[in-house]
Amino acid sequence: MINEAFRDAARSIGRKWKRSLLTMSGIAIGVASVLLISSIGSYGTQAVTTELESLGLGGIIISTSDSSVYPSISDEEIQTIQKSSLVQYAMPVMLLYSTVQVNSKVSNALLLGVDEGADKIISLNVLYGKGILRSDVTHKAEICLIDQSYAVSAFGTENAVGKKVLLAINGIYHEYRVVGITKTGSGLLQSSLGSYIPSFVYVPYSSLQSVVGQTSFQQVAVRIGEKTNPDEAGKSIVRLLERTTGIRGKYVAENLSKQKEGLYGLLNTVTLALTAIGAISLIVACLSIMTTMMVSVHERTREIGIKKSLGATRLNILSEFLCEAGMISVLGSLLGMLTAGVLTLTVSAAFSVAFPIRMDILFGTALVTVATGMIFGVYPAFRAASLKPVDALRTE
Repeated sequence: MINEAFRDAARSIGRKWKRSLLTMSGIAIGVASVLLISSIGSYGTQAVTTELESLGLGGIIISTSDSSVYPSISDEEIQTIQKSSLVQYAMPVMLLYSTVQVNSKVSNALLLGVDEGADKIISLNVLYGKGILRSDVTHKAEICLIDQSYAVSAFGTENAVGKKVLLAINGIYHEYRVVGITKTGSGLLQSSLGSYIPSFVYVPYSSLQSVVGQTSFQQVAVRIGEKTNPDEAGKSIVRLLERTTGIRGKYVAENLSKQKEGLYGLLNTVTLALTAIGAISLIVACLSIMTTMMVSVHERTREIGIKKSLGATRLNILSEFLCEAGMISVLGSLLGMLTAGVLTLTVSAAFSVAFPIRMDILFGTALVTVATGMIFGVYPAFRAASLKPVDALRTE
């Protein structure tokens, strides 16, 4: 009986192949939309993860509390932090939103004062030149590292080592010599926030201190072990500082992993909303299955009457139409998956990025589509099975 149902369903789809193809195309568009949106969302999450980790946002920031009468952290306190067994590396960090000028071109920048161990906290991939050395920090050298994208936009070449830039610090421009070109993370933040933070500029923190007249720090970036709990490590560091200095309530440990979790939650919400929009088109496509099946029932009323008069049962008729709805759903889903795969590979090759396709979403979308198509095909199938042979034979 099942074989006959599938054979009759395939024959019916073949007779009206143009109409069936249009229905499958609607399903394919819905399936492809859901898969492409989920793929883009997965890529975005992976890219942001890489970017945040490359910027050292997976560790801890030690700073002073707003209510503290001691607004800064000294070199001695940094040495205390480095003595903790949980700390792999601790680095004073100075952050300054600034502008950078080359000739008459002025751009916004995020100025970071770091030391020679910056690559242990931040993923600094030096493409040309060198990184910041201990001697640069000791001598308060007015040198800097700029990112690859800014080098190209400002100087027209990636290798801008030896060039000069003007950095605005406290409203006054100071000349710094470029000693290295870096690629920070994936460059996602530079490209997505181009009008706000088009580039990162790294300078020795001692040079910034000298310009702004500062001898201490507000923040210390701490890198901990991968298996170390950031919250527990932060509490441990704070307790160590309080025991060493005898000052309580001064230090605050911020787990930057929580910032990532908040951003991931936002990304997942946006992806879910976009996926829901794609799912709407999928539901509309499944509604077209009901329309197609209703038309099919109307066109084949006399055929149904003949089959029933020859002994076909309601179950036979019901199975045939459900098989037809199922085959349309399956073929539409396969066409959608193929379309999504081709588009993903094409975009990946064109932009040299890897858009992942999650297999659970792939098969989950296909199963939901087939199930939904079958559900929408139940009413037409039930209506066809309920036709009386006499009434069906009288239909012109």
